[in-house]
Amino acid sequence: MQPHREMRASPIPTGGLLFPRWFSDGSNLFLDTELTWHKHNLPNGSLLPSRNLVIDSSGALHSVSCNIVDPGAKGCDGTFNLTHSVSFDGGYSWTEYTHGWPGSAAVSDNTFEWDFQADGNLDLAVISMRVQSSNFTGDGSPSDVDLVFHVRDYSQSMEADSVTIIGLGDLDSTSGAGNDIRFDFASMAILPDGGIIVAYHDSTDPNQDPMFAIELELPEEYFYSIAI
Repeated sequence: MQPHREMRASPIPTGGLLFPRWFSDGSNLFLDTELTWHKHNLPNGSLLPSRNLVIDSSGALHSVSCNIVDPGAKGCDGTFNLTHSVSFDGGYSWTEYTHGWPGSAAVSDNTFEWDFQADGNLDLAVISMRVQSSNFTGDGSPSDVDLVFHVRDYSQSMEADSVTIIGLGDLDSTSGAGNDIRFDFASMAILPDGGIIVAYHDSTDPNQDPMFAIELELPEEYFYSIAI
């Protein structure tokens, strides 16, 4: 189970919940199965790379940050980049890769919407992000563009092998109650067959409400046949 990143809580396979980098010194907060709270660090005393943690079905640890300079900070670093770190040895060592899109604005307004999920059985990691662009529609007006980064075979390479634009990218939306054009909480899930479902927002909805897109065309290696 991988909850939305805004939850700040990561289920531990052996039981309990981990809240990454909860304390000011970067330590984690751990709630065990007896409902007792503990201060927690990795086995070698090191810190998680960011405030976000996903443990996939292979046991790999994924930590994604929008502020690599100050990974414990709540806000982002003023860019539309995400740094994905992965560990295959329980957090003793990490490999990282920074994802970005050249069409995004140079500086964000700290309303960067993004989500991350991983499937260890499929060796698949997926990032969704909603970035601001100054001229994506070609008329010089700012708008938000929804992107999906597929990192297939992440155990071999953390570079995205595809980046997909979802929707028209023609709305300039804002999170928060009361806004006319509102988009809150970028959300995404990996389906059992390896496809994804992801939230996006463009002008095709008559009420200008956010929608969901479902991936239909999947790599052939995600399918297998059973001899009868």
